[in-house]
Amino acid sequence: MNTGTKISIMAVVALIGLISVGAMLPSSQSDIGTPAQADDPLSEGISYHGHVDVYKIPAGTDQKQLVDSKDNLLVTNGKTYIRTQIGSGSASALSSASYLSLSNNATAPDAAWVNIISEIEANGLSRAQGTYAANGTGAWNYTKTFTATGAQSAQLVGLNYGNTANDATLFASVQFSGVTLATNDQLQVIYSVSVT
Repeated sequence: MNTGTKISIMAVVALIGLISVGAMLPSSQSDIGTPAQADDPLSEGISYHGHVDVYKIPAGTDQKQLVDSKDNLLVTNGKTYIRTQIGSGSASALSSASYLSLSNNATAPDAAWVNIISEIEANGLSRAQGTYAANGTGAWNYTKTFTATGAQSAQLVGLNYGNTANDATLFASVQFSGVTLATNDQLQVIYSVSVT
């Protein structure tokens, strides 16, 4: 290898080294030193995630048919509930957000809702408390199986912290694919929540 080739190779290696070092240095737009860095354990935030699975179980069978599986909307009223439970010191005045309400209204959930529109109060699909189950750190779900006592359709579910229909205690809601139930058909709702 001649001297000129050796010098060219050394120049390329040196240039690559400079580029690598430069990439590791903070730029003038760097946020180094700001109070809330992503890797700063003191700046950890809380994230909520809710997901709903809805199943139809035809009368006389034990075969669950998936109707829908969707993420929910945490409404403003639900965020206020969380603030009250965690921050205000008056959490003892509120029950758990464990009550499931249903509706056949086709309106998509809105953050301003305090209850779902046209809540069902008949045919076995009235608001009811779900059964709680822990699913590991920061995760849990509520399951409720409704049994229709008459023909009824549904396409909207709400998770509430109150047990009375239309009581302005909506925590979160989701619209699902519409389902029609005949007498003795069942509708199972599994409302899963996780906090990270």
